[in-house]
Amino acid sequence: MKNSLRRIAPLLLCLFSLALPYSILAQTIHGSVSAVEEGQSVALPKAHVFWLGTKDGVLTDDHGHFHIERKRDATHLVVSHVSWETDTILVGDRLSIDVLLSVPRTTETVEVTATAPDTYVAPIPQRTEVITAQELEKAACCDLAGCFGTTSSVQPDATDVITDTRQLTMLGLGGVYTQVLVDNVPLPGDRLTRQFGIQSIPGPWVNRIMVSKGAGGVGQGSSAVSGLINVLLLEGMEENRVFFNAFGMSHLEQQYNAYVTTSVEKWNTILMLHGTRHGKRMDRDGDSFMDAPNVDRYSLLNKWTYTNEEDFTTNTGIRFAWEDRLGGQMDFNESLHRGGTDVYGQRMRNNRAEIYNRSDIGLGEGLTLRTHAIASLHELDAFYGTTSYDATQYAGFADAWLVMEPDETHTLTLGASWSWSELQENVDTGLNPLGKSYAGSYNLLESVPGVFIESKLLLYDKVLSLVTGVRADHYREYGIAMTPRLFLRYNMDEVTTLRLSAGTAFRTASVFSEYAPLFASWRDIVVPTALQPERAISYGFNAVRQYDAGGLSGMLTLDIFRTEFQNQIVADFDQRSDAVIIANLGERTTSDHLMFEATAQLPFGLGLRGSYMLTEAVEIHGGVRKLPPFISRHRALAVMTMDMFRERLTATLSAEWRSGQSLPNSALWPAEFRLPAISPAFTLLNAHLNANLGRIDVYVGVENLLDFRQSGPILNARRPFEAHFEPTFAWGPVKGREAYAGTRLRIGDY
Repeated sequence: MKNSLRRIAPLLLCLFSLALPYSILAQTIHGSVSAVEEGQSVALPKAHVFWLGTKDGVLTDDHGHFHIERKRDATHLVVSHVSWETDTILVGDRLSIDVLLSVPRTTETVEVTATAPDTYVAPIPQRTEVITAQELEKAACCDLAGCFGTTSSVQPDATDVITDTRQLTMLGLGGVYTQVLVDNVPLPGDRLTRQFGIQSIPGPWVNRIMVSKGAGGVGQGSSAVSGLINVLLLEGMEENRVFFNAFGMSHLEQQYNAYVTTSVEKWNTILMLHGTRHGKRMDRDGDSFMDAPNVDRYSLLNKWTYTNEEDFTTNTGIRFAWEDRLGGQMDFNESLHRGGTDVYGQRMRNNRAEIYNRSDIGLGEGLTLRTHAIASLHELDAFYGTTSYDATQYAGFADAWLVMEPDETHTLTLGASWSWSELQENVDTGLNPLGKSYAGSYNLLESVPGVFIESKLLLYDKVLSLVTGVRADHYREYGIAMTPRLFLRYNMDEVTTLRLSAGTAFRTASVFSEYAPLFASWRDIVVPTALQPERAISYGFNAVRQYDAGGLSGMLTLDIFRTEFQNQIVADFDQRSDAVIIANLGERTTSDHLMFEATAQLPFGLGLRGSYMLTEAVEIHGGVRKLPPFISRHRALAVMTMDMFRERLTATLSAEWRSGQSLPNSALWPAEFRLPAISPAFTLLNAHLNANLGRIDVYVGVENLLDFRQSGPILNARRPFEAHFEPTFAWGPVKGREAYAGTRLRIGDY
């Protein structure tokens, strides 16, 4: 596949460079106007776009797109809509503009945190937090897993010490229960990407992120248990035509990001590039293992958007990603040591290619056909000591939504979908000094057709919003899975909003892709019986209250969610001291989550955000209640942002505290390897400073300023091919303090 990438990437670059000169000839300004509904970026038809101080303007089409002739001496465009507050945009020399209206009129209130819509709650029935690109620039945000350092809803947690791969956890549940969409397109059945692909999406590619807690909408599928993360990438109609970002870390890792956009008549396109170059090997705790893997990563994304003013818009993206992640002992050399028992090494190579499309077709007054489709290939070549794991996954998905709006208070959506995936896995335990039993070849094939229906009602002069829906998916082995969903939003007054949600979820599992870090453990992996699908019900309550007291304004938020599982799949570390048992729990398990957040905007550009999260998770093993491992019961986050010198200088300071986590039982192990029942609590402090110098930003920062590190993160590190070698008990940071510095260059036109 690497050879294929090398052949295709230059061709795309060549084609793209041929298109650049034509953008200079464009005499019209292209653009789009959108808002946020149901956790997605939704076009706003019939928005009025006109030049400030004139009556010269146009209306956006059914897909929110517009074309307007440039007017001599006019510098600002005004965008207004019947449901949203007017916004005024400085045009300058730009040829395309992407406008997000974020403040609804009257009771359709957006709950805004801090000063501006850097992070806000969308005015829809489902509890959806919108994280904008401005919020992401308050940290290095090297990849998607690093985009949530200043927000409370999502926690990026490490799965093991050696590979440092991350999972996105919500509501105190593991990353496998979080559904990720890219550009509104779901990836159902794409198991390798869920575990190994989120770090292949660079932060500077992201336009905004929609985070929805609890059950997702029926159109997105049935697998979302804890929540849904919709990553909206840049579109090609950005304010900046050329962008370049580069930064380096104190351990000498370097990252580079760039994009270039152009417009040709009704086409807009963007080409995005990313590169990561590994730093030096470090072993600060002296256990002979690298504190962090050496990572090399390269990604390319090309997106094309076509807009017909009448009734059609389509967006197509092609993405390639290649990653090489090397970890293990400091002296490991693959050509000398792979497969042997002299020096421990771990390597993970990921190759991914995908093409996706989303389209809207107007079929007449109040009738729209919306489609999503994706096809992907993911190849993984990995080894953990003497154990090798090779996997290939082919995945495809397509759906069609028929959206009917008989009037402005009712929307009815009918849809059908089809998901297909084939996962081929080969596990070889090699010399196998510890007698592991799970070697073999495994194939998983799923073909799942589904249908869904959803109704949205606006009642009592739009004070009450009600969304109800149900989908039915047919699995060859398990029959029909029904997943109903319900969302209710009530505006008590202009500053207070209440939400209720409830829904079920249905999910099938794949042992090795979801528990791949266990390949590095000395323990055997045992699956006593065939795993059955997981079923869950999630319901929650959300209250939002805005306040304005003199010079102090902000927002108060309360979230309460409960998740109940039937047949939850868990990894039991305690049943046997020499094995991890992966099986369905026959008894009900629960997870309760509470979050309270307060924001405040003070004079002189000072913004504050503080949150507290409580997670009560319980598993029942043979009638005995047990706390799941590696979950902090208490978590607190505080973020302070200061804008100075008319926002030319921005400082961000964040502090996160996590309580102790339950650790696997090691009472039967030798005394030198025994762990406490609960890990220590710890605090992480991060600082970021950004200077805006016009077209150039210069930024510096420090992560983990207090230099906290998990002590003894790898058990029996000196004898990695013997019993009790364990690198999977990751409950805190291992790398310690890291400093970084970088720059961003923005060019408005060529």
